[in-house]
Amino acid sequence: MLARGESGRVRLGSAVTGLRSVAPAAVRAFRTRFPGLELKLVELQPTEVLARLRSGRLDVGIVALTRDGVTPDAEVYVSEVLVEQELVVAVSSRHPLARRRRVGLDALRNDQWLLLARPVSGVPGRDRWATR
Repeated sequence: MLARGESGRVRLGSAVTGLRSVAPAAVRAFRTRFPGLELKLVELQPTEVLARLRSGRLDVGIVALTRDGVTPDAEVYVSEVLVEQELVVAVSSRHPLARRRRVGLDALRNDQWLLLARPVSGVPGRDRWATR
């Protein structure tokens, strides 16, 4: 019955960015199309999402990839790009990267990161990141 969408449970794992950006619309569409299925959402680190998919402890996973990052192994996972979005990086004016117009994630590899829970004014609808 799960294959026909009549009843059962689907376990979806994602990092917080996926749960905030992609999952809300996907959950609404899922519940409209499959009202008899239970959807269980689990917040995990991206590596744990992939590990649980591989072991069968998750049915679906949402992970963020960087443009130059490694994509999930096509022999193990079936993947689809759901959305492409830019991240906004805010640094102190004293930070060594403050004068750069563009900053790659690799340049911030050794910095500590903070994901802000509330929207930042002037940047609606985007994930907001800050580093110190």
